[in-house]
Amino acid sequence: MDSPAIVTLEPEFMIRLERLRLSPRWDITQSESGEHMSRRHGASVEFADYREYRPGDDPRSIDWALLARHDRWYVKLFRGEENLRLELYIDASTSMHFSHPTKLAYAVRLAAALGYVALHQGHWVRAAFFGQRPHQLLPPLRGKHAVTRLFRFLALSHDAGPTNINGSLRQLAFQCRDSGIAVLLSDLMDPAGYASGVDALLMGGRRVVILHILSPEELHPEVIGHFEWIDAETGEHVDISVDRDTLALYRETLSHWTAEIRAFCETRRIPYFRIATDRPLSDVVFHDLRQGGFLA
Repeated sequence: MDSPAIVTLEPEFMIRLERLRLSPRWDITQSESGEHMSRRHGASVEFADYREYRPGDDPRSIDWALLARHDRWYVKLFRGEENLRLELYIDASTSMHFSHPTKLAYAVRLAAALGYVALHQGHWVRAAFFGQRPHQLLPPLRGKHAVTRLFRFLALSHDAGPTNINGSLRQLAFQCRDSGIAVLLSDLMDPAGYASGVDALLMGGRRVVILHILSPEELHPEVIGHFEWIDAETGEHVDISVDRDTLALYRETLSHWTAEIRAFCETRRIPYFRIATDRPLSDVVFHDLRQGGFLA
């Protein structure tokens, strides 16, 4: 029997990912990062996993026996610790299947990289695909051993049809009310918008990060001529003629649209990253997301 499909990342890339950690530049409410011991009385201290020591870690969590045997510094993680929850919400609607690689394929690999960082750090990871509604949901995972399960889930993406960002995010927000970080990976191409869905995540106690994924053709169109335009979400066909004035108007509209998204995010203190699918994934992870304060 063939093994189920699985998302793959380059081994060298994964080794570099292991040096990263989730480091949002805001206060996390109700939940502390996985390296800190729980302060709740009666909390369990069952051993869960190891990770490499980092400056600032509590010396009491160092495994001195492991250090003596292997000359490597590791700290112990316990199930009684408070852990951050990373939620990866991936738009799998029809418009995300545009370009090569598709926006969805790029979003999936980016989600895999972020999930890998979180699992390697000892945090919880939850993931979902959505179109008109959430159609696939991965329950919370934790620990390095869960990476394969996450990668197998992410390989299950398929065309989810028309999108409903607001309805999908509201449903996801109410399914789980724990605090944490919700990462939205989407092209945001929904005529009804995204505002009420994102606000539902915020009201549910999340800190939200928006990764706005667009193709080079959408960001820098150059084609001129007569075309039949097909709306990927509605299937509507329209005959259009594209000249330089049309392209100039398109670029102006795109600029206004992204400016509105940025303004929306700024008023809610939401980190916003506009990402082109022709950029190397490593540049986005190790430059953009680190410079933006999401990773360190």
